[in-house]
Amino acid sequence: MITMKRIFITLSLILLIFTGSVISQSQFKTTIPDEIHLLQNPFMPMNILLIPEAIDGIVSQQGDLVLAFDGSTCVGAAIVKDVKEVVNLVATSTDKVNKGYKSGQLIRLEYHSTYDNKVYDLNPNKIIMGTMTYEELGTLYAEFAANSLGVNDQSNETEIKVYPNPVSEQLHIVLKNSTQVSGSIELRLININGSVVLSKKYNTNQNLINLEVNSLPAGEYTLVLVSQDVKFTQKVIKK
Repeated sequence: MITMKRIFITLSLILLIFTGSVISQSQFKTTIPDEIHLLQNPFMPMNILLIPEAIDGIVSQQGDLVLAFDGSTCVGAAIVKDVKEVVNLVATSTDKVNKGYKSGQLIRLEYHSTYDNKVYDLNPNKIIMGTMTYEELGTLYAEFAANSLGVNDQSNETEIKVYPNPVSEQLHIVLKNSTQVSGSIELRLININGSVVLSKKYNTNQNLINLEVNSLPAGEYTLVLVSQDVKFTQKVIKK
């Protein structure tokens, strides 16, 4: 009896480890997964509202995919049509095939970015309405921050400073401890419509980059620096 109990516990641990592996190794997707079709005509849905452009830590674009998960089961998805508009992702409660959220379970959200083909976990910076717990016929509306799954964000050992901000003529990007950054550095400046207005490559032996922006129209831009080890994004205001 004891042996059988030990075998059961061992199998349970293996299953738990395997399930955790599936969650942490999410593959980049651009289309709604097939399992979502099991949840058509959802029973007691919950609306999850977010604005892609307002998510910290990503460059949002049309065609991005947002997914809601119950463990490793995808229970809701939506494709971004306009980064400035509110995306309504519908997560579903338990249905006839016993799939989907049950009341009281924690919602896990993923953002699949077509900009860099990466998967990001979404964590709430500020919850405006509702909670991250599933509530039948409820609504969650929050401002989110994106944490990359499988790519190193800005390293603690590499400090990047951008000034002045707002900027009128020249933007200075300072990389401290730049020896921690391997390979070339790609710099992009993206406008609010998602268009890349500047794109340049630099060697990692440069710890100061001076970017001329005086010819750009006034407005809000996203500065993106990408290397083999670091991905850095920051909002920049052009006066």
